[in-house]
Amino acid sequence: MFRKRKEALLSSVGLDPATLAYRQRVQRIMTNGTEMPATLRSFELGDVQPQMGGRMVRLDLTIEPAGASRYDASFDQPLPETIWPTLAAGQRLTVKVAPDDPQQAMLWNTPHAAGGADPETGQPLSTTPTVPGTEESRVERLAKLQELRTSGVLTEDEFQAQKAKVLGS
Repeated sequence: MFRKRKEALLSSVGLDPATLAYRQRVQRIMTNGTEMPATLRSFELGDVQPQMGGRMVRLDLTIEPAGASRYDASFDQPLPETIWPTLAAGQRLTVKVAPDDPQQAMLWNTPHAAGGADPETGQPLSTTPTVPGTEESRVERLAKLQELRTSGVLTEDEFQAQKAKVLGS
């Protein structure tokens, strides 16, 4: 009986039990969770969730706890439109993990450009190879840099610096 009243009350203020449970989980992770680096394996867009402020996204990650073995985790998280279009498989991200359940996590350091952010520094990851002797020719690497500059991923200064590295190698 109490549960039905609770559900009716939540419904009257525009919340459903699933939304409330999600918000409680987020609060617990935000308060007591531990930040860890992770790599995004894949993601899948779900429905728009206006009551949660974004679109539900299914995230599949490999989480890398310090001093412990890497493990895979999957979870749903609403993300605003400014974030989910920047996701890409292989991105390095930071997640915050619940202390009592390593499968309960949330995206914490969201990427702000294609390629994601380095969890240790928060800086966008380099999108070009910096290791000399890669199989790509200089022309191919310059063409990729030009694409990144045209798409807005690299600023003009970043483009010039990367171009100098390619031409210097």
